[in-house]
Amino acid sequence: MPATKSSIRRSRKNYNDAITVPVEVSSTQDGLFTVSEIKFEAGQEATTFSVDFPGAEVGKTYDCSIVVKDKKYALLYGEYSNGLDFSVTRVQ
Repeated sequence: MPATKSSIRRSRKNYNDAITVPVEVSSTQDGLFTVSEIKFEAGQEATTFSVDFPGAEVGKTYDCSIVVKDKKYALLYGEYSNGLDFSVTRVQ
């Protein structure tokens, strides 16, 4: 079965401390997308996390939004960079 996973790289401005960033995920299909832990070690400027969507149907496009709602964490990325919106279409 083809992969139904995407890797996303994020960076932060303040990378002195270790943090795990809490996010909210919403989609055009409830429960379709799951996001791995977004974790930075102390001194780590960038990290990669994964988004899984194993229930996606072939030929159908889905929208996903991943948002950092807690201002304590959102402000570490800059005033306007607190989320990510994207679409996926499974082709196989």
